[in-house]
Formats: sequence, structure tokens, C-alpha cells
Amino acid sequence: ALIFIISSAGIIAFGAVIRGISSFVTGQIRIAGAEWTYERMVIAGISLVLIIGLWLLLQKTKVGLAMRAVAEDPETASLQGINNRRIHWVAMGLGSALSAMAGSLMGTLLFIVPSMGFLATIKAFMIVIMGGLGSVPGALVGGFILGFIDSFLTTLATSEMAYIIGFIVIFVILVFKPSGLFGQIPGDGLSRSRA
Repeated sequence: ALIFIISSAGIIAFGAVIRGISSFVTGQIRIAGAEWTYERMVIAGISLVLIIGLWLLLQKTKVGLAMRAVAEDPETASLQGINNRRIHWVAMGLGSALSAMAGSLMGTLLFIVPSMGFLATIKAFMIVIMGGLGSVPGALVGGFILGFIDSFLTTLATSEMAYIIGFIVIFVILVFKPSGLFGQIPGDGLSRSRA
């Protein structure tokens, strides 16, 4: 709902004019017969640093532990003295900051319009579902799988075919592993520890 509100507000305020951000790095290099632009390599490097930073935050800090506890069992986390509302606000702020960073990086590669985040949001949901909710490594692997499908099938067939195959892959993964590649069913670890 927030995406539609922001997109509609952007269209009202700025119109549906296509804009762009000039590239901050120019040049390219050929690796294994493929053209790699320096810009995409820098964006990939920044993205990798952000992913590692997010993983470290979630795994090595008290805030990350609290976020994982609230995601696993909000009631038990509250009984342990964790302020669920504050953790939800922290998670919302962190997600918004990462989205802003992603939009800034992608703005140099794509045209900027108020609705540009819609397709990215759908793909983000696909990646999270494929990798498993709450799993940073799962999101990374899911992103690589979906990116490979998009790149490979868009070259061989069409982008629509790549989109369909992406959903089929997610369906197959969820049939055999309902929690995603690296996800766990909520409460599963607790029930195993009790057993």
C-alpha cells in the first residue's frame, strides 16, 4: 500500500516524466567473452558490502538478535523485555534505508519514474520467498538464481518467458521445501530443542 501511495504522490508531484541519473563510473572490461561495465561492478560491490553488513547486524548485534526473536515469536520476545513496537520501527527504518540505497544504485542503470519500484518489489518478494523468510544467505542465493534465470532466458527467449520460469522455479522449490531454500518454519527450532 505504501508503494502505491508513494508512486501516486510522485506522479502527482513530478508527473510521469522519465528521468535518469548520469553514470558515476564509465568504461567496461571484457571477461570470458562478456562485457562488464565498471558501473555494474561497482554497484555489485556496494551491494555485496550492504548484504554482509545486514547479515552481521542480524547475527552479531543485540538489535539483530532482538529482531530475530520478534520475528520468531513476538510474545516470548516481549516477555524477555524486548520492545516489539520499537523493533518493528527499527526494521521498517532499516528496510526503508536499504530500499533507498537500492533505488539510488539502480537509478543509474534504469530510467527513473515514480512507478519504477513496482517490478523490483515483485522480484524482491520472489527472492525472499525462494530463499526463505528471514534468511540473508537465502535472499542472496535466491537473487542469484532469479538473476541467472532472467539473464539467461531473456537472452534465449523473452523477458515474459523468464518471468514465468521464475515463478515455476519458486513453485517447485516450495513444493519440496515449503519454508524456502534456507528458511525455517516458525517455531520449528523451538520444538526440536524441546524434543
